[in-house]
Amino acid sequence: MRVLPTMVFVFAVSLFAQERQVEPTWLYRQVSSLPERQTDVSSSSCHYTPIFGAGDTETRYPTSVRRFGELTVDAHGSCHAVEYPREEELFFVLQGKGILHYGEESHALEENDFTYVPPTVGHSFSNSSDEPLRLVVTTVRIPQEKSLAAPAKLQVANLSELNEQTVEGHPTSVQYKLLIGPRTAKRDRINAAYMVTDFFLMDFAPAGTNFPHHHEVAEEIYLWL
Repeated sequence: MRVLPTMVFVFAVSLFAQERQVEPTWLYRQVSSLPERQTDVSSSSCHYTPIFGAGDTETRYPTSVRRFGELTVDAHGSCHAVEYPREEELFFVLQGKGILHYGEESHALEENDFTYVPPTVGHSFSNSSDEPLRLVVTTVRIPQEKSLAAPAKLQVANLSELNEQTVEGHPTSVQYKLLIGPRTAKRDRINAAYMVTDFFLMDFAPAGTNFPHHHEVAEEIYLWL
């Protein structure tokens, strides 16, 4: 199938039980026009650009995603280490190479790598290369009633490892790469999340579409590449 030279990343996140009666809301952002904001990972060589959530102009939405944005680590730069007791994070490398420091481990990252960081694990990024490292970051709240397991071993994968496929109930004009899903499932390349129900890439054929739909108990973020 011939596909468009564009991709869409989709994050689908379950709403907390107490937030399921929320007003339907649609937000749009042009990423290239958004300003950098200071956050807990920021340093003189680590820059965060909020798209939705913390740092955005509209902070009421989304409700389950605390932060969705772009992290840029300058050449030979580094970010401050963070650790979240009840938040999980997903990262995707848009450009460059760097190092993910995960607890006592260090793992090299390259373009199109993706990974999951569970709650309670300290982590940070550094960049020893001569080019910037750019990542998409999604930080998702985990409600108090959700029990947490011991952190699993770090998993890092790359888009090149995945074959495009159709998904049951969706038209064949869209091909999917299934990246990260729930820890109770086996469908995705990395099955580790508490609240994230889907993180996947979509390729559309010319004139292709996915079916119009909505979710009663989930929020979605689409990033067009």
